[in-house]
Amino acid sequence: MIARLVALAIKDRLSLRKEQEAQAELQRQNDRLQLLLNLTNRITSNLELRELLRAVSANIREVMQGDVVAILLPDAASGHFRVFAMDFPQRKGVVREKLLDTHPPKEVLDAVTPVVLDWREHQALAPEAYALAAAEGLKLTCVIPLVNHGRVLGRLSISRRTETSFTPEDVEFLSQAFGPDCHRSRKRFGVPRDLRTQRQARPGEALS
Repeated sequence: MIARLVALAIKDRLSLRKEQEAQAELQRQNDRLQLLLNLTNRITSNLELRELLRAVSANIREVMQGDVVAILLPDAASGHFRVFAMDFPQRKGVVREKLLDTHPPKEVLDAVTPVVLDWREHQALAPEAYALAAAEGLKLTCVIPLVNHGRVLGRLSISRRTETSFTPEDVEFLSQAFGPDCHRSRKRFGVPRDLRTQRQARPGEALS
């Protein structure tokens, strides 16, 4: 009798856990659908490009549970990438807008597909890039190249101070949802003169 009651209790607990997991997944999908709607609304707004990308960054940071989201665009004068727009409410001031990325991790130099960086494994990463991440307390970064016809137009970077990993579903969603929107926004609003470049851009920093 006792064994049967225990078995029933375990079954009920497992059923409850599955129901909670299903509800959490449904909420996650709803949040991501809302993000797509917000992105569409932002793109069709009359915001200046930097303000537009700041607003988009804030939406992404909230939905993807990040601590910082940054968008980097090529800087023609230096040949490197520069932080063009960022949402980082709890920043310490080390990573900031207009920061020039001169030492990106080698993993993102020629990447045209998403890259996830674990800053805790800093021995394998560029010391300069790790120093910035460590100063801000960042542990993980997901870098989404913004690619059009094989050319990297910019980079979306999402970082976390927690040890919560970026799942394959996270990466796939960001790749599909954000890349095309960023390209359309740049095409519509144009690229600022100091960020124009005539050559194929190198990938940018994955920190911010």
